[in-house]
Amino acid sequence: MKFIEDSRVKIPSILHLIQLGYTYLSLKDTTWDASTNIFTDIFYAQLKKINTNLSEKEAEKFYAEVSLTLENEDLGRAFYKKLIDQSGIKLIDF
Repeated sequence: MKFIEDSRVKIPSILHLIQLGYTYLSLKDTTWDASTNIFTDIFYAQLKKINTNLSEKEAEKFYAEVSLTLENEDLGRAFYKKLIDQSGIKLIDF
């Protein structure tokens, strides 16, 4: 019997996450950076929402820093430190 990943794993997972309140984002309808897997439009909008006094230039500089952090081969430790950092620009509104 042939295992079909879409019907056995992907679609049920997507449906379950939608029921939990997540929003499905199709790659066809959005702008995303393939090297980081970040939806850039959403990233900038939410970054400005959390950091209200952030300029466009500062947001672009911060995105470049995050992109470099994600390229590290430290299993995400550098990104995690940036994520929980309480000084400077925030990625999460705790």
